[in-house]
Amino acid sequence: MIGDELWRKHHARHAARLAGNSNAKVAPVGSNNGGGAGTELRKMLGSIGIHPRGEKCKCNEHAREMDRHGPDWCEVNIETILDWLEGEAKSRPLMGFLFSRYLARKVVIESIARARAALTSAAGS
Repeated sequence: MIGDELWRKHHARHAARLAGNSNAKVAPVGSNNGGGAGTELRKMLGSIGIHPRGEKCKCNEHAREMDRHGPDWCEVNIETILDWLEGEAKSRPLMGFLFSRYLARKVVIESIARARAALTSAAGS
């Protein structure tokens, strides 16, 4: 089994390669440069017209929690994040019917990868 630190470094190198910088330094887990996986997820969902709504919506709170904990936490807790998304989708007309856990997982994984790439490029600056 691969150790946590080695796993983190592996993912950081992968994110750096995706960002086109194979020599980038790795930012500490949970460092916050004003973004993160929650911010990336919110941007991605916003680009297809899905936005936080009203006081009952916990979207912004969950996005901040994802940002605060960092990409590794998000990856380990992806089922929790998917539960959040599914719960919010079910509270919206038609969205609950259209919600796909498979597609949501793909979007969350991409948001985590984007957050890692941003952290890696910020550490290299």
